[in-house]
Amino acid sequence: MTGCATSRILLVLLLMLLPALAQASVQVQISGIDKVLAAAVRANLALTPYADRAVSEAQMRRLYASVPGEVRKALEPYGYFDARLVAGSYKRVAGKTVDENWTVTLRIAAGTPVRVTALQLDMPADALQLPAVRRAVRAFVPKTGAILDQALYTRSKQAVMAALQAAGFLDAEASVHRIAVNTATHSAAISLSWKPGARYKLGAVTFQGSQFERGFLQRYVPWRVGEFYSQDALL
Repeated sequence: MTGCATSRILLVLLLMLLPALAQASVQVQISGIDKVLAAAVRANLALTPYADRAVSEAQMRRLYASVPGEVRKALEPYGYFDARLVAGSYKRVAGKTVDENWTVTLRIAAGTPVRVTALQLDMPADALQLPAVRRAVRAFVPKTGAILDQALYTRSKQAVMAALQAAGFLDAEASVHRIAVNTATHSAAISLSWKPGARYKLGAVTFQGSQFERGFLQRYVPWRVGEFYSQDALL
């Protein structure tokens, strides 16, 4: 047999092995919680990056041991501080591959959620009188009685800050931003205070290097000198 023929045979054998090698996987099955929470858990598991990789038994033991802590950490931002792994297992799955295939089964109890029992939002009157700022403050979530969803909290805080800056409070800051969680009573108190700072005003526009007269170009400036800064005016 020639060297060329031998090379062809080896190449064919390798190509035949590729589908089998590609079957190596770790499948994680989650039950007991809704799809949103299950997705959060899955994203936080150290097992997840091994979905299409070979895992030895020693690796699986190590990865599985970290699951209970990862479950708790994944669900805390959604207001579940007592989440726990009720039952779980991992087993090798038979297959036509030299690699290890595994199925991991997790049954999770989210527990009693932490709810907002106090919501204090402090905004100075000069800023609160502006409709956009007032709307952002009134729309703040989570509200009293709702589950403490920290993603909603962050988005609401950002929305208030965006409204302040769009209205000309370019130095605005949240001087107090605190979430006090009591896991024993499953309650949370939210405290937020804003310091808008000075409200900026728009100044004169200077034109340079234009072939048009200043008076002609000035007609297209959509504000008057001394008006309060408005993000809309600049767009």
